Amino acid sequence: MSSRLALPALLALLLAACDPPSSIGLPCQLDAHCEDAPDGREIVCDLSVPGGYCSLPGCTPDDLETEPCEDDCPQGSYCIEIEEDAFACRPACSDAGDCRPITLCMEICEQEEPERCTTECDNASRCSPVHPEQRDPPWDAPRACTLERPETD
Repeated sequence: MSSRLALPALLALLLAACDPPSSIGLPCQLDAHCEDAPDGREIVCDLSVPGGYCSLPGCTPDDLETEPCEDDCPQGSYCIEIEEDAFACRPACSDAGDCRPITLCMEICEQEEPERCTTECDNASRCSPVHPEQRDPPWDAPRACTLERPETD
């Protein structure tokens, strides 16, 4: 087989090894805006995120040895803890620029004068290691888009 024919065949084989990308991470207003995962699981619209966020809740986190296409989430996403004991698939990323900007605002009031408040807004999207328990993860460790919510008192 010539090298011109071998390259497309190899590429097709690699693409067939994983499911196609999903709608995880896209903005939404209704569950219907989120296309179901390739395996038929329902991707839902998480309205707790400004602009909505297509998400696959209830995934099982993988261990550090899991291969990219063998985890519980569709291709292009990883299972991360979004709240204590609550997990969801979030888009894979290399840096914060790969994540959809999500602006969260918080009202900050002065202790001495509680009626004097200001609103501070910031992009809460982060590209975080999938395995935060891993000390000093290597630069190529799997990462996923996360949402850093401001702490409230």
